[in-house]
Amino acid sequence: MALATAESYDYDVFLSFRGTDTRHGFTDCHYNFMVDAGIRVFRDDDELSVGQQINKILLAIENSRICMPVLSRGFASSTWCLHEFAKMVELRKEIVPIIYFQFSKEIVKEVLIELKLNHIHVPDYLVGMDGQPEVAMKMLLSKSSDVRFLGIHGMGGIGKTTLAKVLFNKPSSSFECYSFLADVREMASHHGIEYLQKKLLSNLNPRIGDTTHISNPIVMIRNSFRIKKVLIILDDIDRKEQIENIVGDAKCFGPGSRIIVTTRDSRVLKIGHEPFHGIIEMEEMNLSEALRLFSWHAFEGDSPPLKSIWEETAKMLEKKPDRAVREKLKISYDALEHEQQQMFLDIACFFINTEKSNPIHMWDACDFHPTLGLNTLISMALVNIVEDDKLWMHDQLRDLGREIVREEGLQHYRKCSRLWICGEEISTTLKSKEGKESIVGLHLDGLYPNATGEVFAGMQNLRFLSLEEAKFGKKFNHPLPELKWLSWHYLPSSLNPAHLNIRKLVVLELPRSSTSKSGVDGIKSSKLTATPDFSRISNLERLTLCKCTNLAKLHRSIVKLKNLRHLDLRYCSSLCELPDELGCLEKLEFMSLYRCARLKKLPNSFGKLKALVALNFSGKVDISTRLVSWIVSMIEMSEMMPFGSTSLWDEVLDLSLLSDFDDQSIIRKIISFVKFVIDEYLAKWLYPQQQELPETFGDLTALTKLDLSYSKVSHLPDSFGNLGNLKELNAKWSSLVAQPKSVGMLKKLETLGLGGCLSLAEIPSEIGGLSSLRILDLSLTAIHQLPSTVTQLYLLQSINLRISSLGKPTEVPTSLNGLPGESSDSPLSLELLQWVTPLPTTFADCSRLEALNLSCEFLKRIPPLPSSLRWLALDGLGNAVEMPYTSNLKNLAGLSIYMSNREELACLLLESLRELRISDCNSLPDLSHLKNLQKFTLLGTASLQEIPGLGKLESLQELCIGDCNSIGSLENLSVLTKLKHLSLHDCRNLKVVEGLDRLSLIEKDVHFADCKCTLCSPRHGLLSAKTLILLVIGVVGIPRWDLPSKIRHFLESPEVNAISSINDGNH
Repeated sequence: MALATAESYDYDVFLSFRGTDTRHGFTDCHYNFMVDAGIRVFRDDDELSVGQQINKILLAIENSRICMPVLSRGFASSTWCLHEFAKMVELRKEIVPIIYFQFSKEIVKEVLIELKLNHIHVPDYLVGMDGQPEVAMKMLLSKSSDVRFLGIHGMGGIGKTTLAKVLFNKPSSSFECYSFLADVREMASHHGIEYLQKKLLSNLNPRIGDTTHISNPIVMIRNSFRIKKVLIILDDIDRKEQIENIVGDAKCFGPGSRIIVTTRDSRVLKIGHEPFHGIIEMEEMNLSEALRLFSWHAFEGDSPPLKSIWEETAKMLEKKPDRAVREKLKISYDALEHEQQQMFLDIACFFINTEKSNPIHMWDACDFHPTLGLNTLISMALVNIVEDDKLWMHDQLRDLGREIVREEGLQHYRKCSRLWICGEEISTTLKSKEGKESIVGLHLDGLYPNATGEVFAGMQNLRFLSLEEAKFGKKFNHPLPELKWLSWHYLPSSLNPAHLNIRKLVVLELPRSSTSKSGVDGIKSSKLTATPDFSRISNLERLTLCKCTNLAKLHRSIVKLKNLRHLDLRYCSSLCELPDELGCLEKLEFMSLYRCARLKKLPNSFGKLKALVALNFSGKVDISTRLVSWIVSMIEMSEMMPFGSTSLWDEVLDLSLLSDFDDQSIIRKIISFVKFVIDEYLAKWLYPQQQELPETFGDLTALTKLDLSYSKVSHLPDSFGNLGNLKELNAKWSSLVAQPKSVGMLKKLETLGLGGCLSLAEIPSEIGGLSSLRILDLSLTAIHQLPSTVTQLYLLQSINLRISSLGKPTEVPTSLNGLPGESSDSPLSLELLQWVTPLPTTFADCSRLEALNLSCEFLKRIPPLPSSLRWLALDGLGNAVEMPYTSNLKNLAGLSIYMSNREELACLLLESLRELRISDCNSLPDLSHLKNLQKFTLLGTASLQEIPGLGKLESLQELCIGDCNSIGSLENLSVLTKLKHLSLHDCRNLKVVEGLDRLSLIEKDVHFADCKCTLCSPRHGLLSAKTLILLVIGVVGIPRWDLPSKIRHFLESPEVNAISSINDGNH
C-alpha cells in the first residue's frame, strides 16, 4: 500500500463498522489493539455524541489518514456505512478493508507499517553504511526466540545512532512494543535514571499516559512486559549500570525481544559478566565515501565544487576544526581518568604508529597503570592497536588531542605540556626561561646549531624527549630528574647519555648513532663503536641500538641492567660477539639480532635467559637490494637501456620509474644502491659466514617465537626439543640441512616455516608429534617425500608444498582423508605447485579444505573438489585439462585462473563468486550472472576483444584490467554504482570507457596508464615502477609480508594486489 503524503490529520485511522454486528465484540477488541499501539483512532461512539449529524462523521473521514471499514455480514445493508464508504472513495482515501474475524494484532502491524508512526527521522543522504545495516538486521531478526542484547560500538560521530535508527525503522512493526531512548548518557546526567525508566514505560505502553504518579517505574517495566515481544534501543550508553537500571535483564521481556545498545565504550556491552549476543564495530569510511559525505554537508553536492572553493574550505577546517565535531569527540575524553587523559594526549602528540610496548614502559614508570588505561582507550574507541602491535588513532581524535594541548598554552601563557612541531612557536618556548616546568613531552626534529644545553633548563617534569639530528653547541649537563624515555637519532660524539642525570630512565633509543651524517651545516654524528657504561642508568627496561653499523661490542656493564626486558640490536652489522655476562639479564623477554651478519655464535650463557620469549636471529637480506639486482638485470636483458652513466639513470628515474610511483624516495633509494649491491653487498650476501646455536639453547624454556630466516645456521642443537613453549619457528631461506628428531617434542609449536631451505632434503618422522601444528611451509626445499606421520597433524590448517624445479618430484598421500584431521573444525589451506606428483585421487573427502592452489603444468585431470572450498587457484594448467564437477561448490567465493579456455571458465563461474582473477585467457563467457561479484581482475589477455556482461555486475566494487591490448572499448559502466576502485593499464587500444562520468569515483580511486583514452598517462616506452616491482616479486618469489612496509602499502592498490597474488600464488 502506498500512502500519499499530506498535511497533518486529526486521526490516523477512521474506523467504519455496523454497530449491531461488531461494536461490542470484534470492533471493540480491534480498537483497543490500535490504541495500545499508539494509533489515534476515530470511532463514532468515542468521538461524537448521539444524535450528531452525518456531516460531522464525514468531516472525520476527511481528517483521517487511513479509512478502515469492517466488512461484517450486515455492513452492506446499512445506509450510513455505505454513505461513509462512498465518501472514502470520493476523497480517494487510503482504504484498508477488514474482513470480520481477521486477527486484529496482524492488522495493527500492517497499519503501523503504513502509518510509520513509530519511525524516527533518518537523513536521506546516507554514506558509508554499505553492508552494515544488512549484517545488523540479520542479528536483529534472527529466528531465535531468546531475548537478545545487541551492541553497536565506535568512536563519537562515526554513525552509531544513525545505524540504530535505521534498524529501529525497518522491523519495529514486527514487535508488540517498542521504544527508542535517545541520548541516554546526557538524559541520565540531567534528569536521572527514573526519568528514563518512565519514558521507556510510556513508550512501551502509550495508554499509561501521565507517568508522574508512578513511584517505582522499574518494577512496572519488569512486571508488565514479560510476555511482550519488545524492541528497545538505548542510544549513547556510557555506564553498564544504565542498562541494568533501565531495562533490567532478559527475564523482563517476552520471547524474541531485542535490546540494542549504542556506546563509545565496549566495556558496557555485557549482561552481568557475559558479553552481548552480538556486537557491531562501526567502520570508518574510505576516502571516497568520506569525500562524498563531506561534499554533501559542506557544498550540498556529491563532489567538491571549484578547486578554489575546495582549497579555501580545507584551509579553514585545518586551521580551526569544526567545533561541533570536536565537542562530540571530547565527550569521551572528558570521561577518562586523569592518567588515561595523559596517555591519550601522549599518543595524539607523539606515539601514533609507534609500537605500543615503548610508551607502556614509560607510562608504567609514571604509575599510569598502562594496561588498564590502554584497554580503556581501546574500549572507548579512542585508540586502536593495528598491524605490528602499533598504536593508531583517528585523525579527528589526533587533532582533538593536539588542540587540547594548544589550549593549555592559551589559558596559561607558554605552558603547553607537549611540544612536537618545529617552528617559531617551539623556538620561542625553548628560548624562554618561563613555563618549562609544564613540559612533559618534547620532540625536536631538525638541527639547532645555535642552541645550547640551556634550552632544557627548568624542564624538571620532562618525561619524554625525542631528538633527531639535534646538535647543541655547549655541554648538555642540565638534570632531567623525571625523564623516562630518551630517543636520540645520530647521537653527537660529545655526549655520553650515561653521564646525564637521568636515573629514572626506562627507555633509551640511540638508533643510527654510528652512521656518519653530513651535509647539513657541517654537522656529523659520532662513530659509536662500543656502548657507554650503563651503570648509572640501571633502571633501563628497553634499549635500542638498531642500525649502529660500527658498533663492535657491548660494554660489560650491560649486566647491571637487571630490569632490561627488550634489547634491539638490529642491523648492527659490525657486532662480532656478545659478552658472556649476557646471561645475567634475567628479565630479558625480547632480543633482536636481525642482520648482525658478523655474529658467528651466541655465548654459552645464552641459555640462562630464562625469561626470553622472542628471539630474532635472522639474516634476511634487505629486499630493496634484491629488487635492485633484478631490476638492473631485466633492464639489461630487455635492452631498454645500456648500463652506465649516472645522467642516463637520472633520466630514466624522472621519465619512467618515478612517473606513477607515489613515494619517489623509495625508487631513488633502490637505484642508489646499485653499485653497492653489485660491487660489495651482493658478494657478502652470497658468501656469508656460518652461524651456530649453543647447546644450551634448549634451556630457553620461555621462548615462544624464534626467527632464523636467512641465517647461516645449518644445524639445530639436540637440546632444541626442550623448548616446550615454542609456538613459532621461522627458518625460511636459512642454511638448515636437517631437523633434529627432538623437534617432535615441541607440543605447542603452531607454525613451522622451512620454505626456501634449498638444502633441506628430509623431514623426520617425529614431525607427527607436533600435535598443535597449524601451518607447515615446505615450499622451495629439496624434500621429495613426506613422512607418513604427517597424517597425524590433526590441527593442520595450511600446508605449502611449492617445490623447487631443481629438486625431484615430491610424493604426497594419494588421499587427503587422513591429512587434514577430520576431528578438527579448523579450515585447511593447501598449495600443491609445480613438481608435486602424483596428485591425490580426490579432495572431495577433505571437508575442512577451504583454499586450494594448484599449479601443475602436465596435469590432465583435476580431482573432485569438496563442497567446503571457498578459494580455488588454478595456475599454469594445460589446455586439455579435465575440469571437476562444480555444482557442489556452493561456498566458492574466490577464483583465480591462469591459462584457460572459454569452456573451462564457464563451468567455474559460479554465482557465489565474490572475487574473480583471470589471466591469459583469450575468450570469456558472459559474466552478467555473477550478481555477487565484488572484485574482478583481468590480465594479459592479448587477443580478447570484449568482456561480455561487464556492465551488468551491479555488486562490483573493484575492477582492474591490464595488458589487454585488443580491447578497444568497455561496456557501459554507469550501472556499477558500487564501484570504488578502477584501474586500467597497458590496454594500448582502449579508447572508450562509457559511463565513467556517471560514477562517483574520485581521482585517488582511478588508475589509468598506457591506454589511448584521454584519461591515461604515457609510459615513455619504459617499464613503470609498478611493473618492475611486480615482475621482481613474481620471479624471485618474495612473499608479500617480507616486503618493506612502504613498498607493501604501495602494492595494496587493487590492481597491484591482484597481479602479485597471481604471480606468487599468495591469496
